[in-house]
Amino acid sequence: MKNRKNGRDKRKDQKRHAKDRFYLRFGFVLTDQNYDRMCRAIQNNEYEFIEKQSNTRSLFKTNITKDAEGVVVDKYPVYMIYDKKRGQIATFLTKDMYEERQ
Repeated sequence: MKNRKNGRDKRKDQKRHAKDRFYLRFGFVLTDQNYDRMCRAIQNNEYEFIEKQSNTRSLFKTNITKDAEGVVVDKYPVYMIYDKKRGQIATFLTKDMYEERQ
């Protein structure tokens, strides 16, 4: 839905932002398939809920590792800001970034 002043789609921009931050902060590419899988895992309460930040944003945590298949749960702590209104992850934070906020 393109209803912003710049005519761009907020959902697409937010998804691109999150995937870009994942690459910058964790060093590997997050595919659309894995991004969507992570969003579904949050919706299915498979990740640890940390805190509610606002009416539409919540913080979740999981652990990831890179393998030949892509991203699977296991090693690095990853914090995610989830946008309930759009049903997707808005951005990713490292453990250090999360701890700085505390």
